[in-house]
Amino acid sequence: MDALSQGAAVFVLLLFRMAPLGWLVPWTGAQAGAPLLALTSSVVLSMCLWTVAAAGAPALPLGLIQLLALCLRELLIGVVYALALALPLRALEWAGWLQGRFSGIPGAERAYASLQSWLGLAAFFTLGGHRLALSALADGVTRHPIGALASFGSLAAVALGSARLVADAFVAALQIALPVGAAVGIAELGLGLSARVASAPAFQPALGPARAALAMFVVWIGSALWLGSSSSYFQRGFAAAKRLWEAL
Repeated sequence: MDALSQGAAVFVLLLFRMAPLGWLVPWTGAQAGAPLLALTSSVVLSMCLWTVAAAGAPALPLGLIQLLALCLRELLIGVVYALALALPLRALEWAGWLQGRFSGIPGAERAYASLQSWLGLAAFFTLGGHRLALSALADGVTRHPIGALASFGSLAAVALGSARLVADAFVAALQIALPVGAAVGIAELGLGLSARVASAPAFQPALGPARAALAMFVVWIGSALWLGSSSSYFQRGFAAAKRLWEAL
């Protein structure tokens, strides 16, 4: 009975550690407004890592107050995990939003953000990023055992590392989006000059669809170029995540 109680306590604490990943990390499949899917993702992650967590967990107190305190600790660790794993993929979503803004098409921000997000997810799973993520999470569970009353590392280092990850994500989003914005701007300048030279009234209604098609073409070209460097992009993201976790 004690072993069953200990196993259940480990699973509950592990679920609290995985909960922020289910809510924040796009590769779990959870999206905004889908709490059931986020909960399901957290449960599945906990089931995958339970064996590793149970092997390294100390004897856990079974009192309600002690467990609640440990749940809060695991939730804080999970937030750091989720932040580190979510930002590289969220940066792609932000890049798509910027591309939609640069295109000048009303309402394009959401569509381009969704396009970049799904493209990033496809590249992530194709390159085996989900296996690397699970391996990194298992390593984190081994490094910081579930329910262990060890003190955190330097909170200043964790805060600085988190701020650096956010800044890197914004820089990555700009690096992906700015070439597209520049290409769209130059192309629109060419279209405008062509319309002025043609001076044909029949040419004017075609400018709107031409701009939209041109923006989509430029975005697809930029996405294809990004795919060529996606492997190194995700490797840098995992390296940054591990550095942050080591500061815990």
